[in-house]
Amino acid sequence: YYRHLETLKILKPIYNIPLQDAHETQIRAFFNNNLDYSQSVLGKVYTLLNSTFKEAVRRKIIALNPMEYIKTPKSRQEVIPVRALTVEEQKKLLTVLQAEDINYSEQMILSLSLGLRMGEINALHVEDVNFNFNRLTIKRTISKGEKGEAILSATTKTRAGTRTLTMTDTVRQLLEICIGDKASGLIFTHNNKMITTNQVNAQFSRLLKKYDI
Repeated sequence: YYRHLETLKILKPIYNIPLQDAHETQIRAFFNNNLDYSQSVLGKVYTLLNSTFKEAVRRKIIALNPMEYIKTPKSRQEVIPVRALTVEEQKKLLTVLQAEDINYSEQMILSLSLGLRMGEINALHVEDVNFNFNRLTIKRTISKGEKGEAILSATTKTRAGTRTLTMTDTVRQLLEICIGDKASGLIFTHNNKMITTNQVNAQFSRLLKKYDI
């Protein structure tokens, strides 16, 4: 919901135009003036705009969708290649996380061990861990609010994201230490506040640079 509101802000130059007055040339001009956004953002803008016009056609507010022949615009931003860590890099990272005093190291180890999204890790509650059956249940995430604040969502990012995982010995031992004598509530907090993905990512970037990983 909040992501859509942010997308809507980008559409501000044209969102007050009546649907019946909107036309293809106008929309193409809007996109051409906003190519400095990332490809991801442009994709969200395109999807929201297209679905709006499709709904207007379905409701017979307009006869034709002016987006019909418009493709998702290409961003001017340079595409930075993303790759996975090599096995050797993973080993080096794990050694550093276990040997050094690094903020959020526990969350990074859980991400490496289980492939969890950082929002899912930061949203873990004590009640999600079952040491008797060696199970960890993922059922919510931490996302951004309208003003960038952390919000605890009642569900995972996608429906398929709700799942139950078997804990490895490493994960079990780590969670036993992190939970300690907590009876309920969030496992990971900072100054009694929720931790965002951005906080962990910033530390992760500094870590890779410092230890040349």
